[in-house]
Amino acid sequence: LWTKAHVQQWLHWAIKQYSLRDINTSQFLSTDGVKLSQMSKEDFHEKMSPYNADILMKHLGYLRQSKFAFMRISFFCIF
Repeated sequence: LWTKAHVQQWLHWAIKQYSLRDINTSQFLSTDGVKLSQMSKEDFHEKMSPYNADILMKHLGYLRQSKFAFMRISFFCIF
């Protein structure tokens, strides 16, 4: 399971990877993996633009389907 630190690392990685703008990562400081996985599309849209929300939700969906998600978490920790 992702910790709050993992969520922050993923957000910073995704912002850089996808050149996302205007995401206030401090809104996710109390968000761990369980809370993140429970967030709806509307929850994401309340925190950021629909474009950014869609990109992040698509990437989360990809990670959920991937059996290598744990390896990706380790990758995020490096950067």
